[in-house]
Amino acid sequence: MAGTKLPKGTIEPKELKALNDQYIGGVKEVILGREVEIERSEEGKEKEVVIKPGIAFYVRKPDRGAIKFAFAKAYHQNGTVDNVSPGAVVLSKCWIGGCEEAKTNDFYYFRACVEMTTYLNEITGFY
Repeated sequence: MAGTKLPKGTIEPKELKALNDQYIGGVKEVILGREVEIERSEEGKEKEVVIKPGIAFYVRKPDRGAIKFAFAKAYHQNGTVDNVSPGAVVLSKCWIGGCEEAKTNDFYYFRACVEMTTYLNEITGFY
């Protein structure tokens, strides 16, 4: 495989720029399941070789309503914290496009939810 193989669901740069202009706060690109190796030539040059391109999906920055709903899903009455549900809210409410497997294939879905929970924490300042 060539080192330029793109993840399934990748949006063209021109379309991504238009989406970033359309949504306040821009668009976040998430790539899951990508595997690469670094090959070194005899001259010492490094080259990234894609073993598995993975998948890509895109979400808009969550608005206050989505953030509030996501955090309401995070905290349970018994004091436990759910790290998947807030991300699931962001994934469903802020989805713009990309590979649908992020929402339908459990291998990617739970990773996507955790990524979205991390994103939610980053934009709200809760670390």
